[in-house]
Amino acid sequence: MTPERLDIESLALVHAAAARRRLIETPFPQGMMPVYVDLYLAGAPVASCAVLPDDRAIDLLHDLTRLLDADTIVHTCDAYLAAASSPTSAASVQSRFEVGDPSVCEGIAVMIVSLEEGALSVRLPYARSVVDGVEFHDAAVSGLEDDDRIDEALASRLLAMLDDSDLGVAPLPTFDGDELAILLHDPDERSACDGWGLTSGGVSNVPDGHPLLALLGAARSSIRSRG
Repeated sequence: MTPERLDIESLALVHAAAARRRLIETPFPQGMMPVYVDLYLAGAPVASCAVLPDDRAIDLLHDLTRLLDADTIVHTCDAYLAAASSPTSAASVQSRFEVGDPSVCEGIAVMIVSLEEGALSVRLPYARSVVDGVEFHDAAVSGLEDDDRIDEALASRLLAMLDDSDLGVAPLPTFDGDELAILLHDPDERSACDGWGLTSGGVSNVPDGHPLLALLGAARSSIRSRG
């Protein structure tokens, strides 16, 4: 296996490292991190996207995923995480965090779904400090055993995106970089259309020097550092 052809467990390590970087270096106010979606084919990166979470952006992401040939999708978002042992409650996890529930913390949630290997979830708890910035705690990985708990609803939506692929039917359209920033790691002729340009990391719909470009490429950088 070459350094850029990884199985689902190796991708979990890669995206845990990328998620830490993406949160710490996010260019958005108050440390807000967009949703990142990374697409892979046969273990090699195809595209990375940053989505500002609204309904239209998610629809655009679905359109992009449908047009790209991918067998694995990785969804990374900032979240509130409840301890696995915490009691169920009618209150939302966010509201429990806001009132100081000690069983809830801030964290990053990474979901990896592969057509061949199933689903894997990585939870990265963290705490913010005025002195130390963001302090990450040990990651928790779920999905390796039959009784592991993962977000089945999210896993099903991501699997549906992969199953709905329609490679070669149409060229990639122009996407508004303010809604959906995209980096194609190994672009083909379909990327030669209005609104796309060559950057230091590949072909993108945002220009070279855009603060999101390095973060879009964070997972691939982590793969190369392993090699």
